Amino acid sequence: MAGAGPGQGAGRRDRPDRGADTHPHWGDNGHPPFLDHYHDAARGHRDFVSHIDQSLEEYLRGCTFRLEERREPRPGQLLPALR
Repeated sequence: MAGAGPGQGAGRRDRPDRGADTHPHWGDNGHPPFLDHYHDAARGHRDFVSHIDQSLEEYLRGCTFRLEERREPRPGQLLPALR
């Protein structure tokens, strides 16, 4: 694919998916002083992906409400639709 960045386009399926905590470009991720940091970052990444997969629309609607109304919505209050 012309103009595609690293990891995009043709050939991506040919490379293994190592995951965030084992990718070689993350430096010395096997070195004991850094191991917990990399595993914690990978856990955070997985939690974030799970969050956006399950509730991104609701989250964005809540953000839109807070930005427009400058307050938190009351329980049961309708949130604005995404445009």
